[in-house]
Amino acid sequence: ELRTPLTAIRTDAELLAALPDLPESVGRRANRVMESVDRINRLSSSLLLMAREAKSGEHEEIRLAPAIRAVWASLTGVMAKTSVLRIDLPEQATMDADITLFDLVIRNVLENALRYCPAGEIVCRLEGSSLQVFDQGPGFSDEDIQYVFDRFYTGQRGLSGLGLALVKHACSACGWQVSAANAPAGGALITIDLGHSLRPL
Repeated sequence: ELRTPLTAIRTDAELLAALPDLPESVGRRANRVMESVDRINRLSSSLLLMAREAKSGEHEEIRLAPAIRAVWASLTGVMAKTSVLRIDLPEQATMDADITLFDLVIRNVLENALRYCPAGEIVCRLEGSSLQVFDQGPGFSDEDIQYVFDRFYTGQRGLSGLGLALVKHACSACGWQVSAANAPAGGALITIDLGHSLRPL
């Protein structure tokens, strides 16, 4: 019910943005409309997933570094941030998992990091069987850290209160363990223990 009118709004915004000799301010507004529609679509999909029991689908081989880069490219294309991503893991690192759920987990973790680290470095590294993502943002407050995976909890970090809740929901479906902490040097640290999904190097 939501997608039909949203698709119409986005189509009109695309047509408007494509008009020749369009004033720059109007073009910016059209792009803002498209970004807002895309965010509403993602939010509605997230709510639908949260309402259902997440189940891991067919597994396939996933090369971690290229998969993470692809998600990063799609995020930075719309979020207009100047943060840089450093992938500190072997290029040959692979895992067996549901690519859709893995993409959802990485997308929400990186999007959360980008939101609070708009101009610093975000690092993805592999420690044993754990994928760690940490940023140079303000980190989690003492009040927030025990609730960051709760649905609809916003606190000082988060807008919809769904991003990290979705991460936990998807990780549980895949048999992964996820935790949040503050990195020793500052910033937020999200650790995802991939367990047996990770192939030995």
